[in-house]
Amino acid sequence: MEIRLDSIQPGEEVLLKKNIDFYGKNSEIFLEGLKKIRVYSCKGQPFKYFCMDGNTRLYVAHKKGIKFIEPKKIINLEDVDHTFIWTTRIFSYDEGIRKWEDFDKRIKEDY
Repeated sequence: MEIRLDSIQPGEEVLLKKNIDFYGKNSEIFLEGLKKIRVYSCKGQPFKYFCMDGNTRLYVAHKKGIKFIEPKKIINLEDVDHTFIWTTRIFSYDEGIRKWEDFDKRIKEDY
């Protein structure tokens, strides 16, 4: 099932430039990596989906103009122990990271 990229809540505070550059320059690895992304669906929240792993790939997809992705799996948040997962994603939301372009000013050379 395809979902809109802009319906996925970003879930990191910062992204590393070297990782963005890696996926930007290695199209085959980037496209293969997009197919491995798992997203969580959440009802009654300020966003519809979020991902646990793959934020850099989704950011690169945004920069490349990709509007839809077909995740490997969509996991219903209610079906898993989600305390840690949810806490980290709502933190990003509360920090003002609500769209992929919000990362444009949060790219770091290194941690």
